[in-house]
Amino acid sequence: MITIHLGFLTAFMLASIRATVFLVFCPPFSNRAFSGRIKAMLGAGLGLACTQRIGPVAQTDFFVVECVIQAFIGFSMALMVRIILAAIQMAGSLLDLEGGFAMAQAFDPLTMTNQATFGRVYELTAMALLFTTNGYQLLIMGLARSFTAMPPGMMFDMSNYAERLVYRFAELTMSALEIAGPLLLVLFLTDMGMGLLTKVAPAMNAFTLGFPLKIMVTAFFAPAIMVVLPQLVVKLVDVAVKSWTGVIL
Repeated sequence: MITIHLGFLTAFMLASIRATVFLVFCPPFSNRAFSGRIKAMLGAGLGLACTQRIGPVAQTDFFVVECVIQAFIGFSMALMVRIILAAIQMAGSLLDLEGGFAMAQAFDPLTMTNQATFGRVYELTAMALLFTTNGYQLLIMGLARSFTAMPPGMMFDMSNYAERLVYRFAELTMSALEIAGPLLLVLFLTDMGMGLLTKVAPAMNAFTLGFPLKIMVTAFFAPAIMVVLPQLVVKLVDVAVKSWTGVIL
């Protein structure tokens, strides 16, 4: 006869809820290419593996409230990762806006958003690099460590989380500008050159020549930024794991 300890069953359910919500919202697992069934099975597997870290959980009269808290913790960790990794996509969007590719936006059914060329390319590259650089393993390891640092039943510090979230939003803009900054400077100098050319030759239509020239410059120099993306993705994932670790410790 198999006996199941109710405390371990409760711990398994709470751990599975946190892990599943984390996988649903955290890139790269949040991509719609991963079916919901796979996410649920992986979340249950991670929850079962992390149950030994938690140990049996005492029965509580507020089980539903505890489930909501675990779901919120998983969502908060995933949101922190999404904000930090969005710097790469934002850098591509800045290049699209300045280089003239923003006019060719298309609807992406995987992310359910409108994205232009380089914003989508940089995002797909970052998602691929999360697997090739084993960044996804760091995310799963951070999720497992969160059960040791903050097992079910502990209170979640909202003030500390809100402070770090605002800081990461500001860091998102700075990171995007640092990534796309060199090419944005080149495009700005291109605009200045076209303006000076208009002064020298007023008959030349700088508006007509400007768009093809900026598109050519963007397409020529944008791949150079992708050289630094592997190291950047590893750094951003490490920052994300340390961010939510600092929140729950």
